[in-house]
Amino acid sequence: MTDDGHTEAGEHTREAIQFGVVALCSLIALRLLHAGIGLLLAAEENDTLAQALEPFKQGYLVSPRTLVIDAAPMYERLSIAILLAFGIAVLFALAAWLLARAMGAPPKRWTLRAARIILLLSVVVLLFSAIAVPHRSVHFTEKDVVYTERPMGTPFGARTMRLSWADLDLRDGTVMRPANRTAPQNHVRVRGTDGRDLFRITLDPRVGKDSSDALDVLTTELRKAQERYLGQHP
Repeated sequence: MTDDGHTEAGEHTREAIQFGVVALCSLIALRLLHAGIGLLLAAEENDTLAQALEPFKQGYLVSPRTLVIDAAPMYERLSIAILLAFGIAVLFALAAWLLARAMGAPPKRWTLRAARIILLLSVVVLLFSAIAVPHRSVHFTEKDVVYTERPMGTPFGARTMRLSWADLDLRDGTVMRPANRTAPQNHVRVRGTDGRDLFRITLDPRVGKDSSDALDVLTTELRKAQERYLGQHP
């Protein structure tokens, strides 16, 4: 092995170690940031509906009165985001290598530069989506209910559907539990007054798969919010 070979191998080793340290520090910082923003977005004590919605955010950093629908656990989303970021970086690095070969430029320099830039951008966008941009969510205000769906959970191309509280059928017996009573009671379906299923409320696994108390509290608070709206808009 030549001195140049030893030097080059040493540079690659240092870069790999530096990248690993940066990645580890970034994950720790992200976790601390997530906890801090979560405290800032915590529901007010007098907002009982927002408090009832807390177990249904699936780790997303969303406004207090937002319900997240059918989301994977947070650490699963983070793992997928990191894997996708590496996959995207590899594809762009390969494209940069092919382009450099075709242009007669140093392929190694182009490949590494493309991989680093794309990996950084992909990690930022995908991690942000994994912790702050749910695929499907419902936001409750005093006046209406806004259903939002984002393609693949990205910040772009959101589709919204605005409903009135009067459109929700929240009477006893219309908020449906699963038909199979032997299954964990971890979700309910909310129907519209026209009989359509509007959205499903899924319990965060951290609350307990077999616990239905949080669902009962939430459905009660939704009924109270609807009653307040109907009382103000007869």
